[in-house]
Amino acid sequence: ETDRSGSVKAGRAGMSDYFRVMGTNIRMDGSVDIFTEKNYSYEERDSNSNTDIYVADDIVVINYKTDGRVQYTRIPKSQTEREGYNYISFKWMKRGNDLLLFYNDHKDNVSRDLSRRPYSMGDVRRAVLVMATVDSRGELTREAVYDNKELDMVTMIKESEVFNNEALILYAERNRVFSKQRIRFGRLTLPY
Repeated sequence: ETDRSGSVKAGRAGMSDYFRVMGTNIRMDGSVDIFTEKNYSYEERDSNSNTDIYVADDIVVINYKTDGRVQYTRIPKSQTEREGYNYISFKWMKRGNDLLLFYNDHKDNVSRDLSRRPYSMGDVRRAVLVMATVDSRGELTREAVYDNKELDMVTMIKESEVFNNEALILYAERNRVFSKQRIRFGRLTLPY
């Protein structure tokens, strides 16, 4: 109840109306995942203009086990972006019975207690690319893959693509407005 993502109160139990189904997956053990994300937009108005603000917050992985049990794993994050979904949201891939989720996040959220509300990502140029691992028991671990500021690049997660569940093809832009090389591609390959 405290993070406004859901409720356990009688008559109001369930997830926030802002959660959207982002995809599905079948694990090697035959269980089925549904990926949901708290995802919405609103308009910010001032005297001169209107700006669309896009929000992509917590991810909840709902795993339907082959024996009928249901397991929920919450991946806390807080992302906002003006004028589009280029840097926010997430991509996923499977590794055996584990799930790997990739997203930009505030660097302090990587080690933050999962029961606490996450820090807002803020300026994506100062964020880190995170790999969150959800194992077959629903346990979550997170680690920073790289720091956008150190690389002088910003990962555009929307434009990045999972390739054959073996690699994440990364699309990134230069942090500076005026530079000769604005776009880079890379491949993040993980050992089995």
